[in-house]
Amino acid sequence: MRRGVLGFRTGPPPERPESRVDYAVARRRPICYGPVRLGRGRPPMLHPELTMVSLKRSVDADGRLLPAGSTGTVVHVYPDERAYEVEFNRPFHTVTTVEADAVAE
Repeated sequence: MRRGVLGFRTGPPPERPESRVDYAVARRRPICYGPVRLGRGRPPMLHPELTMVSLKRSVDADGRLLPAGSTGTVVHVYPDERAYEVEFNRPFHTVTTVEADAVAE
């Protein structure tokens, strides 16, 4: 392929692959046919981070008792959603670990 005066390629264009498969094979890239589903088929999270939740039952936090019905924000989700780190502002400010069975939407 020759280059012209300004550095642009001259001559016939390079061959294009006939299909996406040929292109992927030629470039050694994985073949993707449409949107990729992340999470390997896992169901969506019940309480993802930054959602508001409330307590089903009272929970001990830093030696004080958070009453049932207290609302807070999920700041971390533990693996398999067994527990959550939740930040509460009322009745007092605290960030505490709450088991999944104690959290309601």
